[in-house]
Amino acid sequence: MTVNYTGFLPNGKLFDSSASDGRPLRCRVGRGEVIKGWDEVLQLLPAGSRARVWIPAALAYGAKGARNPDDDNRYIVPPNTDLVFELEMVKVTK
Repeated sequence: MTVNYTGFLPNGKLFDSSASDGRPLRCRVGRGEVIKGWDEVLQLLPAGSRARVWIPAALAYGAKGARNPDDDNRYIVPPNTDLVFELEMVKVTK
């Protein structure tokens, strides 16, 4: 699958976006390449569709959160944080 995404914390703070890489994300669903919430929702989106989804912490980064790769003492996503994503399904591959 190929998807454009923008991820926000519940307070509206941007924490990640495919635009920062300059291209959509390519991933395979159900193989642990993305958070569990994405595994569930991406299967429902046909090519060309857009969705805004709320992912509960248990289906995102859970109690571990997501640490900043440049500073292990800081979090990009704090533990037990729900997430909001704006998704655009660019291409569906089987």
